[in-house]
Amino acid sequence: MNRSRTTSGSNQFSRSQSQQQYLTGELTIQIDNLPHIAAAYGEAAAIIAEDVVHQLVLDIIGALGTVTRLQSGQFHVAGPRI
Repeated sequence: MNRSRTTSGSNQFSRSQSQQQYLTGELTIQIDNLPHIAAAYGEAAAIIAEDVVHQLVLDIIGALGTVTRLQSGQFHVAGPRI
């Protein structure tokens, strides 16, 4: 009896994982320390830091989602990997 529960629970977990592939979500990413980076290292360093974060988010989301810059240091992210 315990064995069938374990198997049943295992199957439910597998279904749950496969369903998660199709779920989508949204979030906003805010880089709060860009003014501090600009003050310490210059505006060019802050721009590079923002571009690096933007590229990292794009790499994670891939072609299945969207990353939109809202304003300096802020991105809206939507996609199935959120």
